[in-house]
Amino acid sequence: MNAAELAAKLADVERLLALREDLFALTVRRDPPVSLPTVELVENRIGTRIPEPLRTFYLEHAEGVVIHYRIRADAWQTAGYDPEIHAFGQVAIRKASHLGEREWFEGLIQITESLPGCGWFLDLTAPGATCPVVWGDHSSVDRVGLELESSERLFEGLIDYLVEWRSELGEFVAPLLRTGRMPKPR
Repeated sequence: MNAAELAAKLADVERLLALREDLFALTVRRDPPVSLPTVELVENRIGTRIPEPLRTFYLEHAEGVVIHYRIRADAWQTAGYDPEIHAFGQVAIRKASHLGEREWFEGLIQITESLPGCGWFLDLTAPGATCPVVWGDHSSVDRVGLELESSERLFEGLIDYLVEWRSELGEFVAPLLRTGRMPKPR
């Protein structure tokens, strides 16, 4: 998935969520694109080049994006879901100017975020001229279990987390966006 495809997909998901105000409370923040000198300043600060297609996304589409949705409590309960379960999803592409700030793991620069401490990171500790993209989460503090990903997979993973969400929420968000109806819990 390239930068233009990601921008289009995020806009599509945002549109579908916004159409269902009866089901979703939606918050979206999309920052304007940044200039090449700004990107280069960030790259100098973090000591590596931002990988493609994220670099192009920053330059041509947005410096950062946050899409946060919450299932309205009445719709969640009417469908028979447990009201104690937190029914929300969030995905964020960190602002380019914020890369390298507030890092969760030493040697890793977070570039996407689904929850604090979960997301895709640049691995500054890897040998070689370019930093690979790795998936990390709360349980990866000891760096065991970090999964190497391509930067293209990073974008696909954003959509997976936004729509499919690996929790009880994901059992109905994707079908809901496809059909407009919430499936009953299993």
